[in-house]
Amino acid sequence: MDTIEYTDVPRTKIPDLLSLRNVWQQRLIVWAALADAQAGLGLISSEAARAIRDAAIIERLDLTRVEAGVHRLNHPLMALLIEFRAVVGEHGQHVHVGATTDNIVRTADSLVLRQIHGEILELLAAAFEAMAKLAEESKDMLCAARTHRQHGVPMTFGLKVAGWIAEFEDHIERLAEIEPRAFTVMMGGAVGHYGSWGAMGPQIQAEVADLLDLYPARVPSRAIIGVGKAEYLNILGLIAATCFRVFQELETLMGTEYGEVCEPIRPNAIGSSIMPQKVNPTLADRGMSLAAQLNNLTSLGTASIMTQVHEVSNVGTRLSSAGLTQGTELAGEMLSVLVTLLSGLRLFPKRMRTNLDLTGGLISAADVTSALEGHIGLPKAHGILHEIAQKVQAGEGSFARLLASDSRIESYLTPDDITRLLDPAAHVGLSVEMSEEAAVTAHRLAANIRRQQAV
Repeated sequence: MDTIEYTDVPRTKIPDLLSLRNVWQQRLIVWAALADAQAGLGLISSEAARAIRDAAIIERLDLTRVEAGVHRLNHPLMALLIEFRAVVGEHGQHVHVGATTDNIVRTADSLVLRQIHGEILELLAAAFEAMAKLAEESKDMLCAARTHRQHGVPMTFGLKVAGWIAEFEDHIERLAEIEPRAFTVMMGGAVGHYGSWGAMGPQIQAEVADLLDLYPARVPSRAIIGVGKAEYLNILGLIAATCFRVFQELETLMGTEYGEVCEPIRPNAIGSSIMPQKVNPTLADRGMSLAAQLNNLTSLGTASIMTQVHEVSNVGTRLSSAGLTQGTELAGEMLSVLVTLLSGLRLFPKRMRTNLDLTGGLISAADVTSALEGHIGLPKAHGILHEIAQKVQAGEGSFARLLASDSRIESYLTPDDITRLLDPAAHVGLSVEMSEEAAVTAHRLAANIRRQQAV
């Protein structure tokens, strides 16, 4: 299978964050935090904690030996633990005291997810900046609003972008709200009742959470610890749904019959091996594919919650891990495609105006109806305009001429009134103002994300 990417989309850091090397590094960091917490409570010596912390550097371990040990022992953590204890040396016996495998693995997963979270937020910040620029550029760019794939009323393209910005703003709020449930420390021992530490257990967990800048689990049960991460995956699914809509909208508007936008095209790029005129929506198509795959993974994340039997089962653990790993990698690539597309999107206002005029003014029928409504009531006004619209579409005359010559209308609307009512620029509501407000919002959101990431 050909896996060469032929569109310039920056690679994200997420695959590297999901690498075994980084995952194992985060497990070492968790062991070091556990040792510091235990030393603070007098369970191990400060010298032992320092030795463990100083050794918690992945480069100091023989990873080839660890990989071989994983296969030999058929266990996700023991080979790493054995190697780490050897590197720690005389204090190696104090690594992992009182903990179970999932305590370390799941807490390390939270650290990895938080790293990925930062990358996703940075991509969203870049998307907000691109959308802000588009909203500013197109705030008064007239186009047809389409409902059920037909012309509805006039609007500006900037209002379309404002809708995207608002939807992504909601996703940012969701991502902030999920942090205490997704970035958790679980240090409850084998079944979550702090059996190894007793009354000091909650304090140890709280201290580890503080050291790692994570959140302590309310009940450190291995059966429910994946719920927050499955919820995070579902939020990524919602983001994917929004991205799919944006990609699909732009792909449609690139179509020959529309021609209102064009995604960035690499110089000398070829759309078809036989049709030289083709400029295919490569980015939009790729983005839709990624978004669809990500959306399908959300059911896997939810299923992982429901497949836990008793206090823990490997089926649920494996499903949750697989869903989150695949989902975050897809999310990173999808958002990178989105940023690339939006940052280089070309808009064609002349074509938008041509399309706006396709119906000879019918797109302003709602405004004519409103003007008549005050004189003859809505039902009658709507009926007259519907009848005239049918005549226009049947080729019996232009909308303006049929309006001006209709005896039911001429008593209420002058020719100047009709000319004014058929001017689409006069009937875009608050499109311009909402576009401007959305641009300000997008700039603010991007700045907030980057300021928080810098802390």
